[in-house]
Amino acid sequence: MEIRKAKKEDIRSVVRIYDSIHDLEEEGILTIGWQKGVYPTEKTTLEALSRDDLYVIVDNDVVIGSAVLNKHQVDVYSKASWAYEAKSEEVFVMHTLTLDPRVNGKGKGKDVDWKPYLARPTSEWKRLWQCLCEIL
Repeated sequence: MEIRKAKKEDIRSVVRIYDSIHDLEEEGILTIGWQKGVYPTEKTTLEALSRDDLYVIVDNDVVIGSAVLNKHQVDVYSKASWAYEAKSEEVFVMHTLTLDPRVNGKGKGKDVDWKPYLARPTSEWKRLWQCLCEIL
C-alpha cells in the first residue's frame, strides 16, 4: 500500500469513492455530513489536483482512498479548543479523508501510514510534526 500525489487519471476513482460514500449516507448507513452534488464533488477534486494537494491511497494498483493535505483552515477551526496551541501558519490540515467503503472492515485504514507525507523539513512544521507523531 502506498500514498502518493494524485494524478489526473485518479480523479474518476476518487469521485467514485465520494459517490459511494454519498449513497451510503442517503441510505442511512453512514453519517459524514457531506451532501451529494455539493461536497465533495468532481469539481472539488479537480481543484485539489490543480493545487497539488490531493493524495491517493493505492493498494495493488487500485485507488482505495484519498485526502487533501494543505494549510487551509475553515474559519470555525480558530474557535475550537485544540490539544496543542499553534499559530495559523504552523497548522497543517487533512481534509476529505476517504477510504473506499468496499474495503471497510478489512484493516486497510490501519495500514495507512501518513507520517511520511505529513513531515515537513522546515522549522515552522517542527512542533506540529512532534504533535502528530504523538497522535498517529
